[in-house]
Amino acid sequence: MLGTFITEWKEGGRLCEAFLAGDESSYRAVADQLVLIAQFFRFDGWLINIENSLSLAAVGNMPHFLRYLTTQLHQRVPGGLVLWYDSVVSSGQLKWQDELNQHNWVFFDSCDGFFTNYNWREEHLQRMLGQAGERRADVYVGVDVFARGNVVGGQFHTHKVGGGPAGRGAGGGGLHAFRGWVFSWTFHCHLHSRQREAAFFPERGS
Repeated sequence: MLGTFITEWKEGGRLCEAFLAGDESSYRAVADQLVLIAQFFRFDGWLINIENSLSLAAVGNMPHFLRYLTTQLHQRVPGGLVLWYDSVVSSGQLKWQDELNQHNWVFFDSCDGFFTNYNWREEHLQRMLGQAGERRADVYVGVDVFARGNVVGGQFHTHKVGGGPAGRGAGGGGLHAFRGWVFSWTFHCHLHSRQREAAFFPERGS
């Protein structure tokens, strides 16, 4: 199980600038704490998801932060894994690519793997086959279980992911985002039956 380190909006941007835009002691201190948290809670590693833009200074230090975090995690958590989420690009812009490419390669090259955004199409997978090379198995294809927008394999159709030629040859895995949809959907659909059950069997609760 991976923990998620996520920053968003203006507050997330300020947080990132605080530990990434300075010298290495700041980002190393954050990485050290993430490793300790992973050890204590027995996480297998971290998904790093930066959902806000970064200054040139901050984005310049991001690969160093990822390398240091990955190295320290490998030393202290056997089999530990650090993944980068497809969000910020090398310019510091928040610009989802839906694939591994030259705009986000530097982050992939600094950790164990890459988790694509979930709006990818078959052509994105085709391009990634050549882009990832020998690290093909380190690229994970994102699947939005909520199925928002024009996505492949959402809701109860996640089995469709990887069914095309590019998907079968990709070599990596699929990661499900927002799996809480399953609970939300079943909770709504079975509300009436649960209310009836609670009326007849109050000791069970609702």
